[in-house]
Amino acid sequence: MISIFLLSACTNMKNNTTSNNHEEPKDYLSISYTTYNDNKGPQSGMTTNIMVYDIENDNLEKINSVAYTSQYPLGVYSKNDNKIYYSAKNEKTGDGDELFLIDLETNEKKQLTDGLFAINYILPRRDNILLVAVKNGTRALRLVEYNKKTGTIFYNDLEDDDTDVWSICLNIENENEFYTSTYSQAQGYENAEKQSKKEVDRYYYPDNTITRYKNDFSAKEEMFFFEKEKILSISATDKYLLIYRDGDSSNNNSMRINRINLDTEEFEEIKIPDSKNISEVQLDRSNNGIYYLGSDENYENRGIYYYDLVTGKKKTIFVEEYGIGHINNFMLIGN
Repeated sequence: MISIFLLSACTNMKNNTTSNNHEEPKDYLSISYTTYNDNKGPQSGMTTNIMVYDIENDNLEKINSVAYTSQYPLGVYSKNDNKIYYSAKNEKTGDGDELFLIDLETNEKKQLTDGLFAINYILPRRDNILLVAVKNGTRALRLVEYNKKTGTIFYNDLEDDDTDVWSICLNIENENEFYTSTYSQAQGYENAEKQSKKEVDRYYYPDNTITRYKNDFSAKEEMFFFEKEKILSISATDKYLLIYRDGDSSNNNSMRINRINLDTEEFEEIKIPDSKNISEVQLDRSNNGIYYLGSDENYENRGIYYYDLVTGKKKTIFVEEYGIGHINNFMLIGN
């Protein structure tokens, strides 16, 4: 996934948020890391390792692992209930990807959903789990909520099979607030057809919209609109959004990072030196540090790093083993 941003192509709309933390939070990174079982190739199978980086104690450890059976491996550790939520092939039908859990206290493994086709995001909250997923028989990547207490699942906007939710994030300071970036599939197909007919010089991304939700899917507000741009990574605090934008699908150097002040709607461009192939960015609670997945200036040492915006220093969190392991995704989670 890539993301980028042309400042001239964006239009704004609004802001606001509150948070009520009663004790000092202990944020952590949850990391999915897939490795070959024989350290050579996929022919002997693959395993997705769920790893946790304790930010306060600067400690990285493997929590557990699951067999890689999904279309794309996702796994997230939830410290609140000491469970791992992950995607895997439906054990009942053998088709599609479903949401599973591993209870680390009992070692129980359980399939939670039945009826999904694919899952792109898993975001654990205290009472429910937010997913970006495709329901069987539909096309769109949509918001889905799994209720932990009742075991029920809710699909948002089933009547809209055109709008894709491409990226999502929770506010690190307030899990009841979250943001999505969306675009129209129809516009994407139309733009691809124009390119194939040589009506345009290149493929143009469909327009992207960033929307803020509070508490549930009904309380939403469109915040920012990006013409012919794709927003592939977003993160949020009470005060800022951090976005990774792509405005030119034909240019590998067109990606940019912006920190958006939600009070002033000011866009600040951020450059992380000596870094390439950045695919995901997440702003920490202080608003002055960025965790990102990327490579060094030589396109090597792909891993998760921390960049301090105040000092300009970088810190290595975890680097994948070339040819053996691959970091699928990571998430900064507030306790």
